[in-house]
Amino acid sequence: MLKSFKSFELETQQHPELTAFLPFDVVWEYKRHPMKYFQADIHYALQISLVLYGEVEMIFDDCRKKYCAGDIFFTTCWEPHAYRLSTEKTFLMSINLNIETLGQCAPFSNCDFMLPFATSAACRISPQKDTDRQYVWECGRKIFHLFCKKTRNYHYRAWLLIHELLLHNIDLMSQGDPETSYLHQDFKRIQNAVDLIRKTQGKSPSLEEAAQACNLSVSRFSTIFRHSIGISYGQFALHARLSKVAEELLYTNYSLNEIAERWGFFDASSLSHAFFKVFNCRPGAFKKQLTFLSK
Repeated sequence: MLKSFKSFELETQQHPELTAFLPFDVVWEYKRHPMKYFQADIHYALQISLVLYGEVEMIFDDCRKKYCAGDIFFTTCWEPHAYRLSTEKTFLMSINLNIETLGQCAPFSNCDFMLPFATSAACRISPQKDTDRQYVWECGRKIFHLFCKKTRNYHYRAWLLIHELLLHNIDLMSQGDPETSYLHQDFKRIQNAVDLIRKTQGKSPSLEEAAQACNLSVSRFSTIFRHSIGISYGQFALHARLSKVAEELLYTNYSLNEIAERWGFFDASSLSHAFFKVFNCRPGAFKKQLTFLSK
């Protein structure tokens, strides 16, 4: 574990409910009084957090920051972080996102929606102007009310608002220091590999194939991929396959053996073993949970 987080007890979250058909969830926390201690967290999902009221103090491995009402901050996969609601009547809303589904707003799917996440925490852009903070605050309130009231098509409306927030942040990045923009070039260098994984059915492309798609050596590709995404290529590719497995468990009548064959696993037993290691439950239990959540 990273040195600066040895003093924290990290809560690890896998977010197994996130799939292409359920690509995000919204959680929130409200405190009438400041939290005395930091709460540490680490999770597979990407996370966008918005401060709607009060102030939140965040600790990442390379920085410590305070965020006020209207601020937005981003956490990438498996990035240890700790937070504390540091003032009275603080409201923090977080959106967990399935990384394999991010940006799927066809036909406008070529934007690099990973850019707000793909740099060190110290260099991630936050709103600096009151007008930008107001925009973030209003989007956050709309998403919160959609998720609470669950009006007709609320998932679709919230999904579009989430991407609006990301586009707004990407625009802010493009207006910033050119040196800051340069920090995001690593993600662009491995974009072809991410796209290759998303388009491939069956066994994932090998590390060598992924590196070749990006015109990089295997060692250089591995370094850049882990730096940009937060996990290794192998871990990301496995999660991508298991995300597709989860969809087929819920939305098809394939047997577990058929799904295993379709997604490059030796048999149902090896698929079940891999599924349990990542999501901490067996495919059967996962299917029951997802069926309940989708109703």
